[in-house]
Amino acid sequence: MSNLQQLKSHLGKCLKDLRLKKNLTIEVLTGLIDMDFSNYVHLETARRSNPTLETLYKLAEFYGVSIHYFFQDYKSTAALAPKTNVLEKKLLKTFRRLHPDSQRLCVQFLASVK
Repeated sequence: MSNLQQLKSHLGKCLKDLRLKKNLTIEVLTGLIDMDFSNYVHLETARRSNPTLETLYKLAEFYGVSIHYFFQDYKSTAALAPKTNVLEKKLLKTFRRLHPDSQRLCVQFLASVK
């Protein structure tokens, strides 16, 4: 999943959580904020559309939250992924080319060195 898709999913979850806390259906919500039903569904389900700043502002104002609320707990999996340095990549590549017996010996040696 791309970072943009992750962000859209996060935003959709925030919107759905806020809507459910107010016990609103999508039909009622979109009527109250004068928004197209299908456009809102696309926001909650993270399909196709990217919300405009105006749309986010309108939703934040309706729910009584800041726009920052939609992004405050977002963490990209790319940001969470461990950074593998160049030396580690070279070691792993070399290790994979070794014969299985040699791999076993390397692992035994490394386990003995502490």
